[in-house]
Amino acid sequence: MIASQLLLDDLKVEVTKREDDLRARCEEQYEGARALQRTALTCQAWRDGELTNVAVAWVLACVFVRFLEDNNLVETLYLAGPDQAGVARARDQHEPFFRANPRLAGGASPIPRRDAARAIGPCRVRTPRPRSAR
Repeated sequence: MIASQLLLDDLKVEVTKREDDLRARCEEQYEGARALQRTALTCQAWRDGELTNVAVAWVLACVFVRFLEDNNLVETLYLAGPDQAGVARARDQHEPFFRANPRLAGGASPIPRRDAARAIGPCRVRTPRPRSAR
C-alpha cells in the first residue's frame, strides 16, 4: 500500500531541489526567448514558471520509471527496482552508462540534458505475468 501523503511530501521536497538546481541555468534561455519574442515576462517570472514545469516533469518521470521498475515491466533498471537486488543492478548500470555517455553527466547534477533520452534508447518492455504466477 502506498502512503500517499508521505509520498507527496517527499516528492514536494524533490521538486524544490530540482527547482534550485535549475535556477542558475535559465538566464541564457530567457534571453533567447526574449529575442524571439516568445515571452514578455520578466526574467524572474519566466524562470520561475519554467523551473516549476521542468521540476514537476522530472519528478513525475522518475515516479513513472520507478512504477515500471517496481512492477517488473522493464528489463533495464535505471533508478532502483523493486528490491535490494534491483537497487544493486541499477547502481551497477549507472557508472558504465555515464562512462559511455560522458557529455550527459553534466557535473554533479542528476538532471540529464535534453538528448539523454535518445542516448538511453528504447526500453525493452516485459510482458506482464499474471498475478497468480508472481
